[in-house]
Amino acid sequence: MTARSILALLACSMLAAGCSGPAKDVLVAPQPLLAPYDTRGGEVTWAVAPPTNDSATSTVEPMRFGDAMVASLQETRGIRCLPMNRTTQAMRDLGIRSITTAGQARQLATALGVDAVVVSSITAYDPYTPEMGIAAAVFARPGPMLPQAPTSRDPRSLSRQVVDAGTAGGGSSPDSPVCVVSEHLNGRNHQVLLDLKDYAEGRQQKNSALGWRRYLTAMPLYMDFAAHRTVQLLMQQEWSRIGALTPPEPAASPAGSGPVAAAPRPVRADPKGPPTSTESTESSRNAPTKGNGAIIRTINTQ
Repeated sequence: MTARSILALLACSMLAAGCSGPAKDVLVAPQPLLAPYDTRGGEVTWAVAPPTNDSATSTVEPMRFGDAMVASLQETRGIRCLPMNRTTQAMRDLGIRSITTAGQARQLATALGVDAVVVSSITAYDPYTPEMGIAAAVFARPGPMLPQAPTSRDPRSLSRQVVDAGTAGGGSSPDSPVCVVSEHLNGRNHQVLLDLKDYAEGRQQKNSALGWRRYLTAMPLYMDFAAHRTVQLLMQQEWSRIGALTPPEPAASPAGSGPVAAAPRPVRADPKGPPTSTESTESSRNAPTKGNGAIIRTINTQ
């Protein structure tokens, strides 16, 4: 084969590659978070109090994390969240600089007309690893988030519940948060990396150079993931708590026969949705031990 033939083949191959164009992006919707509340009367409304900085660094931006929490709650189906400027303005009107007691959280919720207030704290921050520690608690007012537990227990209804009744905890006293999360997200932890990769699905271009690892290269992006993970864990605990307080509806029995016990409702095993029955029980049992964050200790000692 002559040199002229080789050059002609190379030119044809380059022309064919240029005509094919770049690979088309395949759009994939990210998995949504689901809230367990009854929204037939309207969506449940939350507010996020300005987070506090309890880490050993002053470079963290707590308000940036608060905005990320608002965005994650807004993406959760069944929850509407007020913007941060509404919350900070209400706190200024009430003369509250930061939420340190359960009474202040309830006062703020009443002033804003919301069903719950999220109080959070940043306990660790390192933009180079990256690394973030978060402690968060949800304080609710009576309403759709605090359904009245039945005064009497029907053994047939108890047999159909997806979690043990009374094990969900949270909200047992007026000063108790309904759910508490304490999480440390280290960018070197493989489980955290798997959660980050799952979060990036549907939120970044498939053919980008870094792919899902771009969330490890910019701290604002990693902070968005940390907020999403915090809301995800809060929703898992709420599914366990609401499931323990609300017994399932009995199944309709065929004509001429006695009552028939209904099979338990299926529970999603998706980590971004409601947990499985086993995960619900474990989450509810571990809920009190997750409240060791600085903001939770501050509230409980008031």
